[in-house]
Amino acid sequence: MANSPNDLLFDWLTVMSPTCVLNIGPAQPPALRRYCRDDQIKVICASTPAEVAAVDHQPEAAIISEAVEKLSLQTGQALLAAPRNLLIPNVLATIDHNQSPEWDFNHLIALGFRRLAMFTDHDRALAIYAYSLTDYNPKRAWNNAENWANPEMFGKYWW
Repeated sequence: MANSPNDLLFDWLTVMSPTCVLNIGPAQPPALRRYCRDDQIKVICASTPAEVAAVDHQPEAAIISEAVEKLSLQTGQALLAAPRNLLIPNVLATIDHNQSPEWDFNHLIALGFRRLAMFTDHDRALAIYAYSLTDYNPKRAWNNAENWANPEMFGKYWW
C-alpha cells in the first residue's frame, strides 16, 4: 500500500510503464516529474476537453490532477471522459472531495473509474480513481449468443 498519493502515482506509472503520458491539470505531479527523470518519457500537457481532443500523439496513460475540483459537474465529466474518448488505455484521476463535495463516488463509477485509494487528513479527502480500457467493463456470462432469444437462428438471418 502506498504511503502517499505521489507514491501511489509513481507505482502506477512504474507498472504501466508508458512512454507518452497525457498530463491534465495546472501542473505536473511530483511523481510524474520523478518518473520522467529516469526515462525518456514524453509528457503532453492539457487542461480542457478541447485541448485533450487536439492531442496529436497517442499517449499510453493519462493523469488528471487538481483539475476537476475547479470545474462544474458537466465540464468535469467531459474532462474525465476526454482521455477515454481518445482510447487512452490507462487513466488515473485525483479528486479532493473536500474541495468539490458535488463529486461523489457514483459520478466516477458511472464514467468507468474504480477507486484505488483514499487519502485523508484534516483539510483534504483525496481520492485516487483509475480507468483501464481492458477491464472497465467485465465480460458477463449471459451476454453471448447462447443466451439470446432463438440462439439457433444466430447468424442465419438478418432482418
